[in-house]
Amino acid sequence: MSATPLLTRAPVAVIVGDTRRKPDRRSPDMMLRDRLGCEIGIRGMDDRYIVVFDGVCNFCNGVVNFIIRRDPNALFSFTPMQSESGKRLIEEHHVPMLGGDTFLLIKNGHCFDRTDAALEICRDLTGFWFLFRTFKILPRSFRDFFYNLFARNRYKLFGKYEECMIPSPEVRDRFIE
Repeated sequence: MSATPLLTRAPVAVIVGDTRRKPDRRSPDMMLRDRLGCEIGIRGMDDRYIVVFDGVCNFCNGVVNFIIRRDPNALFSFTPMQSESGKRLIEEHHVPMLGGDTFLLIKNGHCFDRTDAALEICRDLTGFWFLFRTFKILPRSFRDFFYNLFARNRYKLFGKYEECMIPSPEVRDRFIE
């Protein structure tokens, strides 16, 4: 691990003698890698999508394990929202203080939350999980109402850990610290 911060601003090219900035013509993946810093690039995560989840929630940890089992190409990386990298990603993407009742997906420079994150994750899982994207026809406010209702009660239903889980050695490289 280097001491380089996870989130840095990419330098913007300026034409000498001109105050206009050149448009950034890099791919969204490259811009995301630059925003996250060199550590992500070194670990080969340029093409991965980042899931920010509640690390003390039993249900959320189960969801992470569910995703890992159905993601043989290792597209997804994970970070608990309680970690420094999780907090930085939340701040970087200007996500309002959500508490521990949501999870985020950062994919191609876009930040998805709640049901949008869940349905976007389903798109890239093996099996027939992509069919869940048909729920996109329902208004987001309707979907998120039920998501929020469940999220508020998930600790009562599934319990919680005192600390974030420690990933097993087989999947440790998929977690951002």
